[in-house]
Parts: sequence; C-alpha cells; structure tokens
Amino acid sequence: MDNETVMEFLKKQIDSLAEITKNLSLMNTNSGQNVPKPLPLDVEKGNIGENYEHFVKSFQDYVIATGMDKWPPSEEEMKIRILFTLIGDKAMFKYDRFKLSDDEKTTVNNVISAIRSRLLSKRNVIYERAMFNSCNQETDEKFDDYYRKLEKLIENNSCNQETDEKFNDYYRKLEKLFENCEFKDFKSDLLRDRIVLGIKSKELRKRLMVKADLTLRETLDLCRIDELTNQQMQELSTETVNKISNAGSCRF
Repeated sequence: MDNETVMEFLKKQIDSLAEITKNLSLMNTNSGQNVPKPLPLDVEKGNIGENYEHFVKSFQDYVIATGMDKWPPSEEEMKIRILFTLIGDKAMFKYDRFKLSDDEKTTVNNVISAIRSRLLSKRNVIYERAMFNSCNQETDEKFDDYYRKLEKLIENNSCNQETDEKFNDYYRKLEKLFENCEFKDFKSDLLRDRIVLGIKSKELRKRLMVKADLTLRETLDLCRIDELTNQQMQELSTETVNKISNAGSCRF
C-alpha cells in the first residue's frame, strides 16, 4: 500500500472506532457489567486458522454476553463494524480489510465465513512440507510427546521433539502436520521416513534403516520398545547404584 492508502485506512479505522466505542459503552451500561472483549486476532505467530477459530468463538460469546444477538437486522452493519474493530488493526491491515465484497458484508455471519475463506487460502503448502521435513526429535524428548506435537504442529517454527515428549505425542502431531502438506496416498511412507530421520537415537536409526521392508507400524512399535527398554535400563541402573551405596554405608 502507498502512503495515501495507508492514511485513508487509518482514518476509516479511527472514525469507526469512535462510533463503536460509543456503542460498546452503551452496551456495557445496559448489561449492567463490563464484558471482557475478545483478544485481537493473532496474525504473527501460531497457526492462523486455529487462531481465527479461537477468535470467532470468543466473539460469539461476546455477542451473547452483551446482548448483541438480540439486536434487530437493521443493526447488522454495526455488528460488522464491531467485529472489524475487535479483530484488530494488525489483521485488518495485513489482509487489507480482507477485501470483502458487498454481498459478503450483508451479515456478520457472512463476514466471518468470508474471512475464514480468505485466511485458509493463504496457507502455503510448500512451507507446510518444509516444516514437516525439518521435524527432528530433541534430546530427552519422549517419542509419544514428540508425536503428539507433530500432529498439532502447523505453526511457523520447525518441528523438533521436545524434552520429555513421548513417542505417541510426536506421532500424532506428525499426522496432523501431514494433513496440511497434501501428501495424500504417501502418508504412511512419509510418516515412517520422517520418524526414522527425526528420532534422537542414532543406534535405533541404523537398525531401522537396514530393514528394506520397514512399515510404519513396525517403526512405531520399535521406537516405543526402544524407549521403554532405555527407561527400564535406567531404572535398573539407578536401583543398582542405590543398593551399592546402601551396602557401603552399612557397618558391623
């Protein structure tokens, strides 16, 4: 946007804000309480789709709490202006007011649906695949925790298995991330490959890589067995050390 467009945008926002602030004050007075406003839409971190759905739910709760749901159809335009104000300047500016048509701005529900469509269309499949392929298990991160994180991850940072994250958590997270990459029929093979490359155990990786017919199911089983075995060995080692320490402290 050029400077003139930016200034025009800011002026419209200021004018709308003044009118909406007046209406919000009246709403709070009529309801007998100050209803907390939804937090603005976060467009800088996290998954924009999930962030938007969270904002919409908060906005819908706000509409009911303030009595806006009982407003007559003639006040629909004011509802839309309030939605735009609450969604925040950063989102409105970044997406150029979402470039909504007049038909899309007939009701607040139409606006919500139209914005959702705009945001989802912005998803970058290449970026999602890059995130999937950069996901490695970190030191001390349990396999199940790592897997759950992979399922949920559609965020802007590379996906690494975190400390104490279990394998099942890691795998579920990887599945969720996979859905955003549009890999379709290659799901099992790609999940298997990402796990083999991303697990923290180099010895286990070597064992998996020599298996020519390795399946996803076999990969999951071997990773979980390896993690459980290491945990049991650590517990036995600790128990042995404690016994030796106790024996050394005994005096006759």
